[in-house]
Amino acid sequence: MRTLLIILIGLLSVTGFSQTDSDLQITYLLTTSEATTLNSIFSKDRKDFDFNGKIIGFSVGTTGNQIENKRIFFEKYINPVVNGQDKNVCSLIVLSKEEKSKSGGFDAVIMSPAKIFTKEHRDKLINGLSEITKSLQEREKYELIENVDLSHDFLINSVSTFKGYFYKGSDETFHYFIAKWDLKKDKCFKLTKTDLIVTEPYRFGINETKVSMIQSDTEFGHNDKNKLYKEK
Repeated sequence: MRTLLIILIGLLSVTGFSQTDSDLQITYLLTTSEATTLNSIFSKDRKDFDFNGKIIGFSVGTTGNQIENKRIFFEKYINPVVNGQDKNVCSLIVLSKEEKSKSGGFDAVIMSPAKIFTKEHRDKLINGLSEITKSLQEREKYELIENVDLSHDFLINSVSTFKGYFYKGSDETFHYFIAKWDLKKDKCFKLTKTDLIVTEPYRFGINETKVSMIQSDTEFGHNDKNKLYKEK
């Protein structure tokens, strides 16, 4: 049985997030148009559940616990239904209060065609949503650098307490970095992907790479004026 799991988040019940500009809302809050579309597609399944004001995540994979990007999910599974090119293969699953709390605020889940989806897979999905929430919370502390000048933003620093600049990963919009110190507060900052082209980006939070303006054998990234290099 093909199933499609859409993940919904309660806007007003996400503890610890700003109700105006949290990254969780920016990333997963449905637009009015998206909510209207999903209300129509799930008109028979959703009962009194309303997509308006909800934050959505999307899950795919053979066991239904691989989180998918909203835009990609819509293009692959939702838009063809709207355009009359395909039938709806989606099934709406509303999360319990306990699951919602554990996930960090998601109200429900919808899954793309899955071969198997057991309670164990559902638990893994909830844990995956929780990791997304934590990751978004972590990214909220990064300050956006505007008018980027790599030679200034990654200034070569010979102070003994300075540990260096570390790339923490990327998402759809930004690259994330930390300037680390021994005796002072680390500086967390981010650059837009248009301001820096990273040669081998990876997802935020899975690794870190020390980078520098000092030339080495391996280029890390560049823009139209400067280059960054990986430190050995």
